[in-house]
Amino acid sequence: RTLARQLIFGYKSQTKTGPMLSGYVFTADTTLGSNTVAGVKGAYVFEVAKGSGQVGVNYISSMDNAYGMQYTSVAPNTTFGGFASLTNGSEKVKQIPAFDIHGNLSVGHCNVTAEWVAAIERFRTQDLSYNGAGALPRAGQVEGGFTFRSFDKPASISVGYQWSSQALGLNIPQQRVNAVYNISVWQDTLESLEYRHDFDYASSEYANGANSSLFPPNANSIGTGKGADTVLLQLG
Repeated sequence: RTLARQLIFGYKSQTKTGPMLSGYVFTADTTLGSNTVAGVKGAYVFEVAKGSGQVGVNYISSMDNAYGMQYTSVAPNTTFGGFASLTNGSEKVKQIPAFDIHGNLSVGHCNVTAEWVAAIERFRTQDLSYNGAGALPRAGQVEGGFTFRSFDKPASISVGYQWSSQALGLNIPQQRVNAVYNISVWQDTLESLEYRHDFDYASSEYANGANSSLFPPNANSIGTGKGADTVLLQLG
């Protein structure tokens, strides 16, 4: 996900099924080389006996500008905080292209979603590293859901599994399992209760990222080899 203002152009079939294709371009925050980022997205919407689905592929010329790489949500200011961090990051990094494959299928009250995103080439070691070498981050997820009525209100429940590789420096767990219960108690609102369990990278693994020359070098992000539990209650 990128938050930059983009110029987008594309095509979509005017029938319920068919292809979609779009391209976009925006000015990036990265300052090494060109600061222009472009991408293309292609997908196909199809129908099955009692449902519909979509499969698609995406390409972006610089995954450095994804929100999760600009800010890693790390609380201590000693480790890599993302390329946009003023104290523990730097935008003077090489742009790394990435691709994404995704699909979803909905039949009746059931739906399944799957996605895989990966860097096409390794980052420079000084930009984003994993165990002392340039990182090649990848991540995927699979999620299944079911919609129903609960207390006479529209509701849904979903379970998912997510995993990553060489993404320790981005403060992303190596694996995650989660379950979410959603209900709309009041019109135009959504109340959600989620439980997630994260599996961290092993304690023998370490990572780092770009740093401003105005501040001391980042400390390594080191895996704990442990798990963590989170319970979230959200009103949207």
